[in-house]
Amino acid sequence: LLTLMLALMMVLACCVAHAEEATYPDVVVKPEGGLRVAYMCRNLDVESQARQYHQVQMECSHRGWEFLDGFYQNFDEGRTKMQSYITQGVDAIVFGNTDMTSFMDLVIAARQAGIGVYNIDNQLVPGVISNATQPNGVVAATMAYQMGADFMWDASYAIITNRAVQVHTERTDVAKAVYDQYSAMTLLAEESTDSYTGTNASIPYDITKRLLEKYGDELDLIFCSSDVLGCNAAEAAAAHIGGSDVAICSVDGTSQALSYIRSGANLKYVFAQPLELYSHETFELIQQLQVDGMKPGDEGCKIAYEGATMYFEGFVITEENCPDA
Repeated sequence: LLTLMLALMMVLACCVAHAEEATYPDVVVKPEGGLRVAYMCRNLDVESQARQYHQVQMECSHRGWEFLDGFYQNFDEGRTKMQSYITQGVDAIVFGNTDMTSFMDLVIAARQAGIGVYNIDNQLVPGVISNATQPNGVVAATMAYQMGADFMWDASYAIITNRAVQVHTERTDVAKAVYDQYSAMTLLAEESTDSYTGTNASIPYDITKRLLEKYGDELDLIFCSSDVLGCNAAEAAAAHIGGSDVAICSVDGTSQALSYIRSGANLKYVFAQPLELYSHETFELIQQLQVDGMKPGDEGCKIAYEGATMYFEGFVITEENCPDA
């Protein structure tokens, strides 16, 4: 009991210290515009992230702001680039979907220098002003209920996720929680891609290949946390000896995923999220805070407080409502 009390006291002390440190200088405001914006991202071979990257380029171009390309191959390179942008004194740093824990200290350093830091489809860490995404838990539950009903709540399923990135587990953990309430829904396996080495394509392909070899026709559903996982899982299902009837779902709504649905592939469910809107609304907020001089909570401001998330809605796509190419 004494050990537990000491641990709780340490946690409370950390919380108090964090609360004391959670104030930063005002972000740079330039009424004349001309902001310099660095965009930090890693996986441009993933269509969802490439779409957001191109939208950020367009947002800067349309506003007459300078776009600084912060693409990085690994986190050491990313940290070096971000430190350089802080030293240069850029006006804003925007993160595309990534593992934010590798940058937590630099986010605080940027804010201490008056630089605005914003997330697109990311987890929030101290110092980040806003995030723009969808309510991923709601998305997961929506998909889980639709697929569960289609299988009359009697199916064996597997999960492929990426535990290094929060939005992925928000989806798959919620889906699993829904299915846990139905006795005939059986979880056969859960795999996280960050546990393996390989490419974005090869890892989910190999995981699915092993799942099908192990479970065969017993496996009814595979819940994938993103399209890059779902599309490559569908490739593995198509290549499975003797074929496979496994139904696969994923989240993003990329053109590749929609083409798989049109073709009658094993990818049967895709949640389409408004990827470009995340980037656009983030830049509208930067305009408000760092050009117009608004503060979070001001009338008309897109966020009520620092660290808020702006949520946007998408929808489930199946063969019945998949748009034409």
